[in-house]
Amino acid sequence: MIRDLSTKLKDLRIKLGYSQTFVAKQIKISPPIISSYESGTKSPSLESLVALAQLYKCSTDYLLGLTDITTRKTLQPFTDEQAMALISFVNNNRTY
Repeated sequence: MIRDLSTKLKDLRIKLGYSQTFVAKQIKISPPIISSYESGTKSPSLESLVALAQLYKCSTDYLLGLTDITTRKTLQPFTDEQAMALISFVNNNRTY
């Protein structure tokens, strides 16, 4: 588990006034999975991490503990469809 990820996810959700059910619906997963992310028993997939960062309007770097800056700044942000297409492309073209 990524250090402090669970705390950040819970804090951001509460700060925005979202329920776990709302977050789950927005990123198309079940509420118990959100609970497991926030309790630290499960780590989000790449797709879920990106979706959570978009929903919470923060960077994945912040969620991963690479920066303390919560806001994301981009020159040309991706639309949700573009972001998901990029994630799909990366996942389909991985070599291990």
